[in-house]
Amino acid sequence: MYECLGSKQEYSNWVKNRLKECDAIENTDFTTILSKSTGGRPKQEYIIKLATAKEMAMLERNEKGKQVRRYFIQVEEKYKKGKSQKKVESKVHTDRTEIMMMNARSRMAQTYLKLSQVDTLSSTYKTILVAKASEVLSGEQLLPLPKRERKVYSAGEIGEMFGISANKVGRLANAHNLKTEEYGEYRHSKSEHSVKEVDTWVYFDTVIPEIRKILEQKEEKGGQRI
Repeated sequence: MYECLGSKQEYSNWVKNRLKECDAIENTDFTTILSKSTGGRPKQEYIIKLATAKEMAMLERNEKGKQVRRYFIQVEEKYKKGKSQKKVESKVHTDRTEIMMMNARSRMAQTYLKLSQVDTLSSTYKTILVAKASEVLSGEQLLPLPKRERKVYSAGEIGEMFGISANKVGRLANAHNLKTEEYGEYRHSKSEHSVKEVDTWVYFDTVIPEIRKILEQKEEKGGQRI
């Protein structure tokens, strides 16, 4: 800037005077460094902020000063425009990435929903697939996943374990309050005697020791009828 302005003052005096006139603050509006020595004393160089440099150019009060100031203004505007353009480009890139990710999530959710329409799948797995589809789209679990399916036994299967009939298993369960969530649940299934679907009670493995205990108590009491 000093060379462009063509000041007749000696450089060090000129820069010190101009900085003083601008009320410039060292380490805020400018900083100083010592250039490498080529044999003589190191030269003090100044790194000046653009706003301060524009003010220093104005203080020349001549055409050269105006030209240098206009040049600095153009540099500043170009820098701001470039910075703004980079922000726009960055936002466009981010938006494009988000759209691509949303499309990918949508395709995955559609796959889950198509799988949930397979007739051979159990209702539990269908519910899981629908829940996963909603989770993929929203990014959070909106529909609760069903409880993990436990192994269940029919009254006939329990009866075979102890050599008693399915009807007796049912009577024991009713008499001893074993038809609770701890010991089983109702399942919707096809009736053995018709084409209708009915709610049938099935047993968890937790009922097995209870039935065994009831039958042992019966034997101890001499085979009393239950």
